Amino acid sequence: MLDILDGLLEIIVEWIIPILLGLGYLAGLVISIILLVRSKARAAILAAVAFALLLLKHLFASPITRLAYEALHGQIAGTSVWGFNCCCGILQLAAVVCLVIAIQQGISASIPKEV
Repeated sequence: MLDILDGLLEIIVEWIIPILLGLGYLAGLVISIILLVRSKARAAILAAVAFALLLLKHLFASPITRLAYEALHGQIAGTSVWGFNCCCGILQLAAVVCLVIAIQQGISASIPKEV
């Protein structure tokens, strides 16, 4: 029974959650591109950039990290993968900052200004 649960948990963590996360990033990118085509607003541009960065990071960071662990063994693998993960973290931080600015601009554009 425990082996079945372990296998199910492995499938969920290694396959289902990453697929759902990638689909979420893709949906955000598609929606922001639709908004960009319709309105050409700065918020839509920032949202499209943010979701594109998140999707690229999601698609390429894990395979590159796995390949580095398999190709490099020992201390070198840990150091090089740590440096790569640091770069991915900076990329993810830039995407989150773009999303926060896009949300702020979208909210401020929808609030009517008092005269």
